Amino acid sequence: MPFVVNKKNRLQGKDITHLFHSGVRVSRHPVVLLYRFTGSGETRVSFGVPKKKIKKATVRNKIRRSMKECYRHLPRSLPQGIMAMFYFNSSDTLSLKLLEKNVQELIRLIPSSSVDQYSKTLVEAEYVFNHKLDVYGVSWRQLRLSTLTDQVFIKASRVRTLSFSKGLVSESIPETFIGIINYSAIYLIKAKGAYSTLSQVKSSYSQIIQETQAIMVKKNHDYGEAWKLMRKESFSDMILQKLERVRNMEDSSDEGLPLDDEKKRSLVDSYHDIINYAVFAVIKYNE
Repeated sequence: MPFVVNKKNRLQGKDITHLFHSGVRVSRHPVVLLYRFTGSGETRVSFGVPKKKIKKATVRNKIRRSMKECYRHLPRSLPQGIMAMFYFNSSDTLSLKLLEKNVQELIRLIPSSSVDQYSKTLVEAEYVFNHKLDVYGVSWRQLRLSTLTDQVFIKASRVRTLSFSKGLVSESIPETFIGIINYSAIYLIKAKGAYSTLSQVKSSYSQIIQETQAIMVKKNHDYGEAWKLMRKESFSDMILQKLERVRNMEDSSDEGLPLDDEKKRSLVDSYHDIINYAVFAVIKYNE
């Protein structure tokens, strides 16, 4: 379906200024693309022709309409969660066919958005979770919450060890992080007590993943996808740091989960963060 640019998805003046200051710049002469991932699910775009390059307003409008039409009919549009601006940076006009080719090549240069990459990783994690659930059932119901924390700790420690030496176990680093995602989800399911049937477990898993993704989108918006600049080895360190806090809180209670509401919330928040760090790690290691 063709992409229609309207008031709702069109960039405003302040967004364009922000793009020129902090956006990523790629070009296929004479078309330049400025873009920046926002972390939200919406796509906003604009098309411009500088007055200093093309003096006549009628010609500027014609080029702008041409770029917009090229974009509308391309088989691949911009990824979700991005704001972008195409602008024509030349004093010479260009054929519609060549203009369309340049616009299409620029879109191909944009990596997948965090939302797309994140969703693909979680689809993989959910497949592994459901497969093991069908094979082993809810056998983890016998584990204390503190035992689940230790299991996540073991997996994160393994990743850290593998950054210094070659592993002897066949499980890859991305697979280990998938395990961290699923054990963390199990912790949150068990903490909620929502695991009496297989269908309830699967429903709880989906709900937890949705909550975690919502947190990711908000933080991504505030931090501007800073995680993409992190070294991939840092994610296991961040997870181990979170686990150290969790273990200290768990050790303060005989029951494993502190009765204090503030500490309960802190434990839940920590495990949401651990899942997000693990998802980011899978993305980075698979690049």
